[in-house]
Amino acid sequence: MTVSPKPPEIAAFERVMFGVALESPAQQEARTIAEINSAFGAPPAVGGRAIGGGLAVALNAEGAAPEWIMLLPAGPVIRGQDGRTWRMSDPEKVARATMAAGLKPSIDFNHAQYLQAPKGGANPAAGWIEALEVRAGAIWGRVEWTARGSSALAAREYRYISPALKTGDDGEVIAILNAGLVNNPNLPMPALNAEL
Repeated sequence: MTVSPKPPEIAAFERVMFGVALESPAQQEARTIAEINSAFGAPPAVGGRAIGGGLAVALNAEGAAPEWIMLLPAGPVIRGQDGRTWRMSDPEKVARATMAAGLKPSIDFNHAQYLQAPKGGANPAAGWIEALEVRAGAIWGRVEWTARGSSALAAREYRYISPALKTGDDGEVIAILNAGLVNNPNLPMPALNAEL
């Protein structure tokens, strides 16, 4: 069986999301910034950079997609499984910045906005973040799921949410750009509802 090499943007995305264990944190940071800029393009706002993370989203016991999901855990320090860290000193400020443009951030599938859309590929929405709330320092979003997103969750095709973050050069979270339904999240969180 012949295995084809991954396209460079997929390999770059996986390295950004999961890191490379043999690199020092300084090497990972330098490579991460360069890869994000080249693989994803500039983030939608001036300054900062887009970074993916992941959080657990469990289905409701009835199998329906949850109305409220945790998008970002409480800070001030947020640690990924890959060893990267971010700071969120003011979650209220992050929530306001996220919704400031008046647009509803999307939830897509596997970060398609950054991997597929730049190459002309499909980027269907799984849902739209309608509102944000800060609960005990964590940022929660009320989601209007599309039929496709709700169906994917009900069928257990995806189980986790992974936010794409705009951060400052110092790692401070500025805003949540969007989120993706994924199967391998970076930020482990307890399930929101009963596991099926």
